[in-house]
Amino acid sequence: MATLRGCTCTGRDATLCPQCQVLLNRTHPIVTMPQAPKAPPRNQSLTSPYRSVTEARYAAYLAGEVNAGMVAQWYYEPCKGLRLGPTTSYTPDFLVVYCDGERGYEFHEVKGAFIREKDWIKAKIAAAIFPCFRFVLAQWEDERWHWKEIPSR
Repeated sequence: MATLRGCTCTGRDATLCPQCQVLLNRTHPIVTMPQAPKAPPRNQSLTSPYRSVTEARYAAYLAGEVNAGMVAQWYYEPCKGLRLGPTTSYTPDFLVVYCDGERGYEFHEVKGAFIREKDWIKAKIAAAIFPCFRFVLAQWEDERWHWKEIPSR
């Protein structure tokens, strides 16, 4: 560290004499470091828009279905925060539109091998409130997809 000739401060402690402080600011201007980016939400990489690996896997599956001509289009989290009650909301994972026209619009809830009871109840309530849509549980278990229609009643 540079100090003025004849100065006795060593710079080892936090206090510098005023002359050395001026010299330090001239030779080493104060640089503010940019803040580090926030960590991504749990189970999400920096490049993935999906909340979990299972949802990313299902998006890849749906992309394959589009290429095969089975699915016309699909949307990830198409409507956030559907109100199910005064303090409860539900965000379906995917909206899937099939090419055959018979199935209409389907909301797909994607889960891994373990399903929490509160998630299952929310999906059932959503199916009951919005009977014009078909709600389907897509579950990744035993290295393959299993589908189950979520009953509206």
